[in-house]
Amino acid sequence: MKKPLLALTFSILAMQLFGQDDPSTAMSKLGKNPFFIIDSQRIKKADLKNYIPDSIVTVVILYDTSAIKLYGDSAKDGAVIIETRSFARRKYISFFRIYSNSYDSLIQMTGNDESFAYIINDKVQEGNYEGNLSQINKDILLGIEILTKDKLLAKYNIQDKQYGILVHSKTPKDLYNADKKF
Repeated sequence: MKKPLLALTFSILAMQLFGQDDPSTAMSKLGKNPFFIIDSQRIKKADLKNYIPDSIVTVVILYDTSAIKLYGDSAKDGAVIIETRSFARRKYISFFRIYSNSYDSLIQMTGNDESFAYIINDKVQEGNYEGNLSQINKDILLGIEILTKDKLLAKYNIQDKQYGILVHSKTPKDLYNADKKF
């Protein structure tokens, strides 16, 4: 039996879900017609088919009064807020540039962050890490430290990057599997 697109997408994304409930429980609390937002733009449920599941890095599920409070009666069946990898990357780069002059200078010098290894609270970020970094905001960020290639190799054994971006942060509230990411 073929899984509905929404269920398939969320089963893939369980690693970056926000909320105290596990992904299956959170999804079961949605009504028949949830309100969808991808990259800060409202979309229709049918538009989900236009997104590759691997491009999605965060999913926030809101239901009950929390959804209605933010989005009005349109979200009476819940709200699903999704970020793609590219949107999340632009979001954290922009925030880090504003917060850290050193980071901003490094981005200006290199032109992008492809030569950076990101580390949150001594946890090296690998795979779909963009969602982790995009959740960091002024309320939880404690500091950003730039590591040289030598320090990156000595402390984290990372050989294929030129710079390390060590992010000191509190853990975001209600992040599913937060202890593995932060």
